Amino acid sequence: MSDRIKVMMPYIAMWGIFFYLIPCIIGEREVFTIYMQVILTWLCFLSGLVLTIDDDFYWYYPLVVALMFLISYFFTGGVFSIGYLILYFFAAVGGEIAGLVIELFKQ
Repeated sequence: MSDRIKVMMPYIAMWGIFFYLIPCIIGEREVFTIYMQVILTWLCFLSGLVLTIDDDFYWYYPLVVALMFLISYFFTGGVFSIGYLILYFFAAVGGEIAGLVIELFKQ
């Protein structure tokens, strides 16, 4: 396994928990909607930010996040899931860009 994948493994494991385990625990629809729209979006942004600051810019990290959520699309089957996929992708991209900007100004 390449070094870049090894660095991303904790983040991939985290998304496995956030995308699949926690939604199974949440019972109320309103709480689930807030979780999907607000909490996961911020977590995508923050994970991209932390990954970029801690290690390096990975252009494919947002794709990994989106593809992990795409699997859950088959479970939910909702058309809104594609919107979440796009939202999470761009949140991760935004986090990585913010991390690059922070790294640029640290130097």
